[in-house]
Amino acid sequence: MRMNKWFCGAFWGAFAVVMAASPSVASDWRVDPVESKLIFNYSEDGARAVGGFSKFEAEANFDPNAPEAAKMRLVIDVDSVEMPDALRTGFVKGEDWFDVANHPQARFELTEMAPAAQLGMFTVEGVLTIKEVSKEISVPTLVVIDGARALARGEISFDRRDFNVDGEVPFVALGPEVTVVFSLVAQRAP
Repeated sequence: MRMNKWFCGAFWGAFAVVMAASPSVASDWRVDPVESKLIFNYSEDGARAVGGFSKFEAEANFDPNAPEAAKMRLVIDVDSVEMPDALRTGFVKGEDWFDVANHPQARFELTEMAPAAQLGMFTVEGVLTIKEVSKEISVPTLVVIDGARALARGEISFDRRDFNVDGEVPFVALGPEVTVVFSLVAQRAP
C-alpha cells in the first residue's frame, strides 16, 4: 500500500520550521502534498504497523530575521486516512476513532518557533486539534533549504487517547502510542 502524508502535531510544526532558512524577507510558503510524506506508526498485536493521510493544505509566512513572527496553519482532510487495508481504514473512520462524519478536519496552528542547539534543528510549538480536542505540542525538526524549495524532517510520539481516538478493532490489540514521522516539502509562493 502506498502511504502518503499524515497529520499530527509533528508535521504541522515541521512546516513552519521549513521557513527557517529562507531569504531574509518574509515569504509565503505552501506544502506540496504530492511530494510530502506524513505517516504514523503504531503497534498492532505487538508488531509495527503504518497508516497515513493523503489530503491536506498548509500555508505559512516566515521571515528568517524574525522567526518569532512566523505564522502557519495546516488543515487535514481526516477522511483521507489510509491504513494497511480497507477493513482497518473503515474502522478508523468510525465514531470511536477519527469520527470523520462529525470531525472531517484536524488542524495545527503554530504558536512559537526557535532554533535548537544543533545546526539545522528547530523547536516548533503549536496547538494540534483532533476531534475538537486541542493539545499543545513541541516538535524537534531538521530543516534543509534549497532556493525556493524546503524540506523538513522529524518525528513525535503521543498517546492517541489524549485526542479521544480510542476505538478498538475486533480481534486485534492496538497500542495507545502513535509516532508521526514526517518529511515535508514546501515551495515558496510566487
